[in-house]
Amino acid sequence: MIGLLKRGNKHLMYFAVGFAGTFAIFKDLLKVSAATSYLTGMSYSTLAVSVSVLSVMLYALLARVLVTISFRVSGAIFTRNNGMFSPFPIGFRDYESTALAFAFPCFLIGGVVVLPALFLPTLSRVLDPLRTVTNWVFLALGASYFVKNNGHDYDRKSLAISLSVIPLALLGISLILLISEVAR
Repeated sequence: MIGLLKRGNKHLMYFAVGFAGTFAIFKDLLKVSAATSYLTGMSYSTLAVSVSVLSVMLYALLARVLVTISFRVSGAIFTRNNGMFSPFPIGFRDYESTALAFAFPCFLIGGVVVLPALFLPTLSRVLDPLRTVTNWVFLALGASYFVKNNGHDYDRKSLAISLSVIPLALLGISLILLISEVAR
């Protein structure tokens, strides 16, 4: 499936990741839209549709920015040209298509996991951590895929570290916030 998603059109994949990212936060999006429409007197359906469309575009743009930044940071910080480590044999297009191929099912499954909380809001405290666990699992799967397919014997460890620093930092911060919220 990852191979099929990697061959897809990049613009369509960014749109698909934007749609899946919006689906992953759809419950929260509807709650914020309901509160905003109540406070401002706007139509709920109009606000929900316009916010959803804008959210899809923003998630697609955010995916593009994060893929570019993570590729550049990984290459700038963790690549040494002293003879022991050479630049990683990953071009930007291959990195981009692989990252999008893993992000799409990650957000889609994360949205399916929290979908019951849309109808039963009390499940939100249980299902939101499950969505975070889903993100962690797909992060581990993506890093292992990169190491398996793009790493050589001498750079496997440094490749795995460089590909996982930024996502691990972001997910670590969100996990700490989530644990502190559940503990309260």
